[in-house]
Amino acid sequence: MVNVLYAVGDPLACLQSIFHLLKPGGVLAFSTTHKETRLDPLLDAIKKQLKETGKYDALAKDYERLYEANKDIEQTIALRHSRDEYKEWVKTAGFVIIKDVPSTYEGAVMLIHALKPDDRSSTDIK
Repeated sequence: MVNVLYAVGDPLACLQSIFHLLKPGGVLAFSTTHKETRLDPLLDAIKKQLKETGKYDALAKDYERLYEANKDIEQTIALRHSRDEYKEWVKTAGFVIIKDVPSTYEGAVMLIHALKPDDRSSTDIK
């Protein structure tokens, strides 16, 4: 799931539903913004890449729409929850976190991989 949890009204209920649907031993991977997210570094990196590859002029209007939409998301829903809240919801839903990257994509999101344990899975996975 890429950029889903920040947008849903009840992230815990979403995670619980996924846990119910996922087969034992399955892995949920997601990225999401969090309270400490600042999108400017990511948006600046995108603009820089477009300029360096000579594509900015052709895509300037698209970039501006992308920029405005993301700044609106940042100001309204993207910063509602903390990293710790997301991790707690993952655990409460029944998953075991097997990978935790606190900051990626120019610091815009956190990344979690979470295992749905089965009878043979260890809950001590790091």
